[in-house]
Amino acid sequence: MTDPFADVDRGALEWPGDSYGTSREGVALRAWLPAGHRPAPLVLAAIHGNEPETTVALSAALRAVPPEKRRCAVVPCANPDGALLGTRGNRHGVDLNRNFATRSWAPQLPGELPTGTAPGSEPETRALVGLIERLAPPIILSIHADLACVDDPGPTALGRWLAARSGLPLVAGVGYPTPGSLGTWCAERGLPIVTLELERLGAQDLRRRWGPILAEVIRGAAP
Repeated sequence: MTDPFADVDRGALEWPGDSYGTSREGVALRAWLPAGHRPAPLVLAAIHGNEPETTVALSAALRAVPPEKRRCAVVPCANPDGALLGTRGNRHGVDLNRNFATRSWAPQLPGELPTGTAPGSEPETRALVGLIERLAPPIILSIHADLACVDDPGPTALGRWLAARSGLPLVAGVGYPTPGSLGTWCAERGLPIVTLELERLGAQDLRRRWGPILAEVIRGAAP
């Protein structure tokens, strides 16, 4: 089988992106913005560092779309410290997707990762909130693994398109509470968000399967 993403898999991004902050360890947090920096959907991956396959797929998709044709802002890795360490949380072990300032935020629960010393205590969380407020995206697509579904409480046209395009089930929730999550933070602000949960496959299989689909999203071909 010919891999349509074989070339971009070995390629590099044409520039290092725009820094929107730094991680707990001091690593630059980077976003690739569409031409003109106009309001556009935001696509992000790897807010959980132990889901690096999401970065692999999104990076390949970003590199497959020429800069002048990009219609989305893209954050390939929202938790670089965790990705480098292979951990779900950041350098301090905090689950960034439980650290947002929501009404439901709660301190660490038994058996769970720390949620931070306070809502928004982590620099990665604060930086992402700042980026969202600056960009004012009409919708956010957050990529996770590996529940194999499209979580879209809306539902939105993007969520329905992703489900139809991929064959994954469209659901209105993942079946357990997510206090302090990006999804909850967005819901409290009336900001549509779709959480794409990739399948339990290897990174390169996911790249081949999802690279073309995510490239369509970045091009603006998805609704």
